[in-house]
Amino acid sequence: MLVRETVHEGTIQSLHHMRNMIHSAIFSLTSKYPIKKSMVTRSNYRLMPKTTYTDVYDLCIFLFFFYPHPLPSTNLTGSAKSVTFTKNPCAMHNSNSKDLLTSRLIASAELKQTIARDQPLLETFEKVADALLQCYLNKGKVLLCGNGGSAADAQHLAAELSGRFYYDRPPLFAEALHVNSSYVTAVANDYHFDNIYARLVQAMGRPGDVLIGLSTSGNSKNVVNALDAGKKIGMHTIGFTGVGGGRVKEFSDFLIDIPSSDTPRIQECHLLIGHTLCEWVEKKLFPGG
Repeated sequence: MLVRETVHEGTIQSLHHMRNMIHSAIFSLTSKYPIKKSMVTRSNYRLMPKTTYTDVYDLCIFLFFFYPHPLPSTNLTGSAKSVTFTKNPCAMHNSNSKDLLTSRLIASAELKQTIARDQPLLETFEKVADALLQCYLNKGKVLLCGNGGSAADAQHLAAELSGRFYYDRPPLFAEALHVNSSYVTAVANDYHFDNIYARLVQAMGRPGDVLIGLSTSGNSKNVVNALDAGKKIGMHTIGFTGVGGGRVKEFSDFLIDIPSSDTPRIQECHLLIGHTLCEWVEKKLFPGG
C-alpha cells in the first residue's frame, strides 16, 4: 500500500535535530528490517537548501518506524516540495511481537481474575452446570449456536461433549447448529440468515433440552431468534455474551455475560467457561473416569 506523505520545511526543521538522537536506533532497526532506498520515491528531494537526499531518506525511515499515523497533507508553496515513500501498514510502531503478546496475556489473565471474584456470575455458572447435568440425566441434548469465532466455539464445545474431554466415556448428545452447510445456505437463501438457527431449534429442540447461544455483542439476530424459539419450546436457554448481554439477555434463562467489550478476550473466557462445564458434566455423569 502506498501512502502519500507531504513533508514541509517546518517538519524537517523540527525533526532534524532528532536524527542524531535516534540515529543508532534507526540503524539497529534497519539491520533487522532492511529497507532499500528504492522504497523512497522522490518527486523533488531538494526540500531545503541544506537538506540532502540522505537526510530525507533518514527522515522517511524515522517516520516509517516511529510515526504512528500518516502526516496530514499540506498545500506547499515556495521551496518546500513533497516526498512520497512507501509506508508499511502492518508495521508495529514503538513495539514488537513479544510486547504485544505480553500485554494480551496480562489483559486475558486480569479479566479471568475479575470473573473469579464475580460472585453473581459464579452463581449463574453453578445454575448452568446444574441445567446441563439435569438435561443429560433426563436423556436430553445440548444445542449450541453462534457466528464466526463464536460458531467455532460452539462447535468446539459440542465436540468436547459428544466426543470426550479428559477421559474415555460414553458420548453425550451435543451439536452445533451451523455444521450442515447445505441447510444453512438453503435457509439463508430461501428465508433469511436470521432464521437459520431458529428453524433447527424448532426441529430438534424438546422441552428440557439445553440451548446455548454465543454472541459477544449479545445482539446477533440469528442467535436471539434461536433463543426465543427455544424458550417457546420449553428448552433451558443459556446466553454467553460480553458485558450487558444485549438482546440475548431477554431470552436467556441464565446469562454468562463476560465483563468486557473486547471480543477476543470475551471469546477466550467463553471457551474457558465452556471447558469447565464439560469437565464438570463429565465428572458428575461418569465418576472415576
